[in-house]
Amino acid sequence: MERNGKHRGNLLTSAAIGPRQAGRVAAAADALVIDVTFAADASCSATIADTNFVLPDAATAFVAALRALPDRDRPVTLSVRGGAMASPRQIGVVLQLIRSAGFGNVTVIRAD
Repeated sequence: MERNGKHRGNLLTSAAIGPRQAGRVAAAADALVIDVTFAADASCSATIADTNFVLPDAATAFVAALRALPDRDRPVTLSVRGGAMASPRQIGVVLQLIRSAGFGNVTVIRAD
């Protein structure tokens, strides 16, 4: 690749950290996907795999289900639906529940 008249090459992962470590770094864990849908009555439906939780009433069960999952170091994708009903404050409450269960790497995407 050429930029500003200078030839620049791409550094391979194996060249930077060594060939034996490259495979470990390159293999990313499958993300846990949590689908969240906000409703006009300020309730929130959160789905983990095939289990549905209506928050805030089932917040304790939601956190317990997350704590029961293995590999809390894997990334989490929080897929948010609900348009204007999904305010940043409400999304933040769900994020706090996920973090209290031990998951720290959470990505939020808007799916509507």
